Amino acid sequence: KEPDVAADAPIQAAVVQALQALDDDQRAVVVLRDIEGFDYGEIGEILDIPPGTVKSRLHRGRMALRDAITPGTGATTVEHRDRPGNQTMAIQDIDNLGDLLSAYLDGELGERESQRAAAMLREDAHARQLYAELKCTRELVHSLPRHSAPTSIATDVLARLERSALIE
Repeated sequence: KEPDVAADAPIQAAVVQALQALDDDQRAVVVLRDIEGFDYGEIGEILDIPPGTVKSRLHRGRMALRDAITPGTGATTVEHRDRPGNQTMAIQDIDNLGDLLSAYLDGELGERESQRAAAMLREDAHARQLYAELKCTRELVHSLPRHSAPTSIATDVLARLERSALIE
């Protein structure tokens, strides 16, 4: 069962505090995607970064938010590192899985990658747990009133947009 993500004032305050604690690069990507609704390509253009960087910053930002908003969830990821047949999932594989699942959640994958993500979700309990956590985190951020984003974030994003416009 997924948690109810209708954010009340204390939860909204925790989400805003967690957003403020992210590093600037992650915060910009999370806000542009989860609050402002830009797609990965638009975010890449705004921030002048490649799509792969958008994906990894978004995933890492969401994971940091998840850990800040719901302490103890990070341990869940580590506990599930042991795979059937004594295969251990490397940290890099966990990051790649998270990038894939974040992009799947956002509808940013091609048909082949979407099928791969769907298969992983059917077959792997760890992938399902991670996907549920990412979805909940995204919905918590998305449920913030647009004006709840800290002013420093808006200032940073506007400065990046201005620099981008000057470069072109």
